[in-house]
Amino acid sequence: TEIPAVNMAVLYEPAEHIAGDYYDILPLADNTWVICLADVVGHGIPAAMSATLLKAFLLEATERQTELLDILTRINQRFSETTLPEHFASMVLVRIHPQSRHIQYVNGGHPAGLHLSSGLPPTRLDSSGMLVGIDPSETWIVPELSSTPVHRLVLFTDGVIESFNRQGEQFGGRRLFEFLTACHHGSAQTSVETIRRELQAFREGKTADDDATLLIFDFK
Repeated sequence: TEIPAVNMAVLYEPAEHIAGDYYDILPLADNTWVICLADVVGHGIPAAMSATLLKAFLLEATERQTELLDILTRINQRFSETTLPEHFASMVLVRIHPQSRHIQYVNGGHPAGLHLSSGLPPTRLDSSGMLVGIDPSETWIVPELSSTPVHRLVLFTDGVIESFNRQGEQFGGRRLFEFLTACHHGSAQTSVETIRRELQAFREGKTADDDATLLIFDFK
C-alpha cells in the first residue's frame, strides 16, 4: 500500500525464518492513513503468531475507528484478552493527513522514532504509554508533529539499535541517528541501503539476535 505523495523504503531482517516484527499501512475512512510498526516480545514462531493477531486486531480496529487512541485502545483490549500474560508487544501508530501534512502518533512502549523536518530540530516520537497487552484499561497520549513541505519519518524496532558486534558492543540509537542525519538528503531507499550496509559491517558477520525493521517515509 502506498500513501499519496510519500516515498517509502523498508529494511526488514527477521532473526529466524519468521518474525515477531510487524508493520502495515492502511487507509482510514476519513481519507487519512495509519502506519503501524509493532514488535512482539521474543522471536520465532510464538512471536510470529502474536504478530498475526496484532495484524487482525489492527484491521478490525481501523474498519471502525479513525482516531489513533481509539484504534490502539481496541487493539490493546483484544490483545490482552487473547494472549498469555507474558506475551506483549510494543507498538507505534502514526496517522497521516496527506493533504494538510498533519501528523499524529501514539507510542505504546516502542523505541522512539524520528521526525526530520527542514529548518526544524529533529523530533523524537517518544513512548506515550505502556506496552500493548499488559493492561486492557491502559490509555495513551496522542502527540502531534509540526511539519514543513519536505520532511522525513523514521520508525524502527529495537532489533536495529540493539544489534551487537563480536566484541559485545551495541549499535545504539546515537549511531543510528548519526547515519540518518548524514544521509538525510538522499532518497528513502538510499538511506535504508546505507543503514543496511552499516549494520552488516558493524555485526562483522555475527548473526542477528533479534528481528530488525526500519521504515523511512519521505514526504514531498
